Amino acid sequence: MEKLKACDGRAYDWVRARPEKHWAKSHFNVWLKCDMLLNNFCESFNNVILKARDKPIITMLETIRVILMKRLHNQRAKVLKFSGEVCPSIQKFLENNKKEASSYILVWNGGDKFEVQGWNGDKWTVDLTLKNCSCRWWELTGIPCVHATSCLFYRRESVEDYVDHWYKRGMSLRAYEYLLNPITSSKEWPVANLNPIVP
Repeated sequence: MEKLKACDGRAYDWVRARPEKHWAKSHFNVWLKCDMLLNNFCESFNNVILKARDKPIITMLETIRVILMKRLHNQRAKVLKFSGEVCPSIQKFLENNKKEASSYILVWNGGDKFEVQGWNGDKWTVDLTLKNCSCRWWELTGIPCVHATSCLFYRRESVEDYVDHWYKRGMSLRAYEYLLNPITSSKEWPVANLNPIVP
């Protein structure tokens, strides 16, 4: 905030007037389990349906329906192909954490809590029972941070077992279990005896 204030006082005042839970990760709700800060999902969807948006309403909706029908099928097929229990993008993140985990110094309390020290002297506390770390990454995302990963390695436990259920194969299958059914052409639709819609 001090850097923002030095750069642009009006921007600082504007941000300061808003509740921290809307713009500061330190105040985000940890129940959500998501590290996305952008609306890229909406932008991606809008980009996919770009060609359909300038068509008449029924044609536009039909085009979007077919796009979604294909996407659901493709995503479901991808989930069925991956062999692990954790989604591939999350697994990749975990593998990077596993590589970095050995560079931390641990002090174990004999239970489920650790003090983790980095090479520069920074320290974090990790509680494996509560699935949290003082860096808050694990709480915010549901994915063990590098500090927690080093603790799990120390105890010879699987990092994947500590990933939140939202990132597991079963939840992905649930997300894509719904089917959009094919429909006949508009020539076979029933004719409604309604007044025509005027422009």
